[in-house]
Amino acid sequence: KRQVSEIERGGEDPSSALTGSRTVFFKQGNGMTNCQVYRRDGLTAGNPLHGPAIVEQMDCTIIIPPSSTGKVDKYGNLWITQSQLASA
Repeated sequence: KRQVSEIERGGEDPSSALTGSRTVFFKQGNGMTNCQVYRRDGLTAGNPLHGPAIVEQMDCTIIIPPSSTGKVDKYGNLWITQSQLASA
């Protein structure tokens, strides 16, 4: 059986993974929107990411749309939840 390791717990401040910002177009909302950009390998367990945001890693880019929130779990998975307002 493969063992999955837990990652470092970091809490509510993801700023150590912040690399800058970028203007991105979203069809919903105001069109061009400023997004925070984060390094995936810099995120720790418990870090929340409030959309709009971008998470970059070596092999993919993850978009967290406006009105959505990402949360890093203890295994490093990034769970994205859309607000009920955005889905209505």
